[in-house]
Amino acid sequence: MSGCTKRMVFAMSFPPSPSEAELAYMRGSQLLQTLEFAEEIGSYHILKLQLGSFGAELEAHEDEIIREDYLKLLERVEPCFEIERVHGRGSLLNLDHRYIRNGLRRGDSNICEAELEAARRWRAQAQKAL
Repeated sequence: MSGCTKRMVFAMSFPPSPSEAELAYMRGSQLLQTLEFAEEIGSYHILKLQLGSFGAELEAHEDEIIREDYLKLLERVEPCFEIERVHGRGSLLNLDHRYIRNGLRRGDSNICEAELEAARRWRAQAQKAL
């Protein structure tokens, strides 16, 4: 292997470190994904805790797309917080989501019986409305 080839192989083995802007974007993107997953499974109690932990960081994020996506998420979830306030914590849990189903099946879910009952009541109420 020639000296030039060895340097190329070495350079490819150690890609350059991401810039500060790239790291900030990756963190913001990962935080949004975390919030969106909580929304997807209907865990609005956890979502509210997460918003308290890093919502301000996303609101002030340097990337416009991250900020816009965060604000859109807030608009989507605000009515859900009100539903859970009225109908009980866990009302909007997505009992059909595989993450929820698998956790309940394995017995390692952090969802309490009161939350499950609230979700079942809300689901029954929503089906009657159809």
